[in-house]
Amino acid sequence: MGARSLALRAIALLSAATLIWQIPAAYAGASIRVLHVEIGGTNTSCDDVSAPYGDVQTAVDCAADGDTVAIGSGRFRGGISIPVKDLTVSGSGPHATVISGRLGVSMYTGTLERLTVAGVKPTTAALTNVGGPLLARDVVVRDNPGVGVRSVGGTLTLQGSVVQDNGDGGIVNVGGVLVLYHTRVRGNVASLGGGGIVSVGGSVSMRDSVVKRNTSASAGGGIDSVGADVTIRDDSLVTGNTADIGGGIFFVGTGDLVLVNSAVVDNVPNDCENVVC
Repeated sequence: MGARSLALRAIALLSAATLIWQIPAAYAGASIRVLHVEIGGTNTSCDDVSAPYGDVQTAVDCAADGDTVAIGSGRFRGGISIPVKDLTVSGSGPHATVISGRLGVSMYTGTLERLTVAGVKPTTAALTNVGGPLLARDVVVRDNPGVGVRSVGGTLTLQGSVVQDNGDGGIVNVGGVLVLYHTRVRGNVASLGGGGIVSVGGSVSMRDSVVKRNTSASAGGGIDSVGADVTIRDDSLVTGNTADIGGGIFFVGTGDLVLVNSAVVDNVPNDCENVVC
């Protein structure tokens, strides 16, 4: 190997080593921790996180970027608010772990998984994404008198999740990117706007997902697009929804509908209004 090749190889190795050491400050020198929350937990200390907490918010407040808050079985009241931290909040399964109370769940970024959000006060959404990239995986949002899910800016991905039987609409997306993958939005009711989904600006993308049996007293029983782009693909289905107009999908303003290997059928009084489907 020539001197030039050796020099280039040395530079490459040095660059790789430099990249390895340039770990983000939030994670540098810190181990990723798991903070446990259980019914009857008594820990309130942020210095020693080895014992279980009894309150989810206390564990969240003690957690740092990259940590996991693992919630056991039971109903945990009071809600969760995570304004800036990048955490994973993981329940013991949507049939085992329930978050309820006045505040619901509000996250800026990170992952929410394996739990149910139900019975949240009608003054707030049960699950709120406040502008960051948030993944909700294997999450059930059901039986809330207000909005089920609200996303304002940023990207919200619902994967393997269910938004069901909420009293003021299933999902409200304002100016963000809403992605549904293998997700069901069903049985939600709204007095104004989409019963299942309403997107004001931004975009909605559905893959292998179903919007079914939602109701709006106005327009867009299934999906109400107010200047939003809507993509429905990969065996997705919008069916059995009801509204005054646009039972399946209602479009107003700018925005495009892309329908690929999917169906919008059997909605009342019609499948699509102001857009061809």
